[in-house]
Amino acid sequence: DFSNPADYQRLEIEKSVDSMENKDGMLVARSTQNDPSIFVNNVNIDAKKAKAIKITAAQEHGSAFTIYYQTSVDGEMGKNNKRFDNAFEADPTLALKTVTLSPADTNKLRGTITRMRIDPADNVNGEFRVKRIEIWGNSESEVGLFIDGKEYFNNTPVRQINGTSYMSI
Repeated sequence: DFSNPADYQRLEIEKSVDSMENKDGMLVARSTQNDPSIFVNNVNIDAKKAKAIKITAAQEHGSAFTIYYQTSVDGEMGKNNKRFDNAFEADPTLALKTVTLSPADTNKLRGTITRMRIDPADNVNGEFRVKRIEIWGNSESEVGLFIDGKEYFNNTPVRQINGTSYMSI
């Protein structure tokens, strides 16, 4: 939740971000070049509980939102598929939308997530906003699949693309 200005002490501009502020209860930033990113420091989340990330955001240009992470087990950021990502349509009016970001490789979710990097898009030069980032874990509802009356569960998060939900089976 980006509504508390005190939480901005945990944020650090990595590159290509000209300004960052709390406005109307959300992070509002302007990128100056391609591949902007912002670090979220002092994260303390059990990686096993991170099944998906739900983000409410907007971007003026671009086509994806990615959140990279590092863990207590592996201190490298973003290497070896350590990311959550999904398609994210740009909107010049900066209307907020919510999408679910799925992990690229669930085997990398080990230990404690200690740091995250918000990448609003690779080819962005404009404003982006983040209202909320939620980590979905075991306490959230699971997807159930029934075949011939027998219940099966799939640990793959549901991906949403253009408002349509998809699940690997």
